[in-house]
Amino acid sequence: MNRCQPKLALFLTLLTVPQLFLAGCSGAPSADILQKAKAAAAAGQWEHAEILAEKAADQKDMEVDATILLALSQHYQDKTVAALDTIEKAVELDPGSFAAQYFHGWLLCQEKRWADALLPLKRALKLDTSNANVLVLLAKCSLHQNLIQGTSYLQALRRFDEYRDSAELYNTIALLWLGRPDYDMAKSYFLKALEKDPHNTVVLQNLAVLHDTYLNDETAALKYYKSCLRESQLAKDEVRAKAVVERLRQLARRRSAASGGRDS
Repeated sequence: MNRCQPKLALFLTLLTVPQLFLAGCSGAPSADILQKAKAAAAAGQWEHAEILAEKAADQKDMEVDATILLALSQHYQDKTVAALDTIEKAVELDPGSFAAQYFHGWLLCQEKRWADALLPLKRALKLDTSNANVLVLLAKCSLHQNLIQGTSYLQALRRFDEYRDSAELYNTIALLWLGRPDYDMAKSYFLKALEKDPHNTVVLQNLAVLHDTYLNDETAALKYYKSCLRESQLAKDEVRAKAVVERLRQLARRRSAASGGRDS
């Protein structure tokens, strides 16, 4: 490994397990079936949930909500094609349903179809402009496709307490600018991330790589590599520490060779 590669933001892997955006029981028979389907889903009994959701979906008053739950039940049984077909049906039934648009995007993300997921997620965001889960998914889609528009979704997440002081959020914004490439913007956001968490090994490593690989500033690179190594050792992150040690050795050999060349 010749370089310690920039690391993806951790928070993007911490996507919220989807909530069931479904109506409560209204006393109607179809609502009672759907409520039982929701209970089965909450218990992880996806096969039973699928059977009940399919029955509830036959009733017009619960058709959209039940179809969404049916798609999720199929997904959790690895019935990928059926789940996507079902969620698309839910969108057709009610294009104005936030839940239908959101879960359409969510299921596409589960299949790593990042480009396809953008449209339903953007529609979901229009229906609920303050939904953190949608913003996280949109940011993840943008990061996987190196789309600078992802910075706007990440900036919007700062409105939420759990992300306001997140080093991972600023680290991810920096990665998007790095892919632009705009090294000055990347550096500024990596430094903001470091302000939020001075001991963050991911951010320290990314700053080291930025100065090493992109800015050709060995002095700064060494400073951040050494800080990353120290924090990695304290965190007992042996994999990261080993990668950093290897790069420090490579840089030392390069300096030694350059010094020998000047002396001869």
